[in-house]
Amino acid sequence: MQERNAAPAEEIKEECASQEKAQKRPAWRLSQRKKALIRWAILGVVVVYAGITLAMQQRTISMQKQEAKELQQRQEQMQQDLEFLKEKEAYTGTDAYIERAAREKFGWVKDGEIIFRKQEETQGGGDAAAPSEPVSSAPAEE
Repeated sequence: MQERNAAPAEEIKEECASQEKAQKRPAWRLSQRKKALIRWAILGVVVVYAGITLAMQQRTISMQKQEAKELQQRQEQMQQDLEFLKEKEAYTGTDAYIERAAREKFGWVKDGEIIFRKQEETQGGGDAAAPSEPVSSAPAEE
């Protein structure tokens, strides 16, 4: 008899297990919904992160382009300055430059040249109106 009683007990256990499974199915489906919501939330976070990253990269690229443009302009200006300095260096080695510098800075004159200078006003005021006289580098004739 115990075998008979054992069989119905097993049937009862199986029946209870199938009922538990049936009751768990809606909970399982709810967990599927939760999983779907979590997936959508993760997808949303990834999309927002990608958008922010893209915006930051665009900003960085824009700033780098602006900096490159400024550096290009600076390079062009420096190239012009370099060309000017090379021309000036070439000119400073010429006799024409040396002669001009000697005349302007040191007041040097060639033999036979006559230089006219303005008279500076004096405090006495007597000679201030006198016309300027030529100064000659040639020896005075007697």
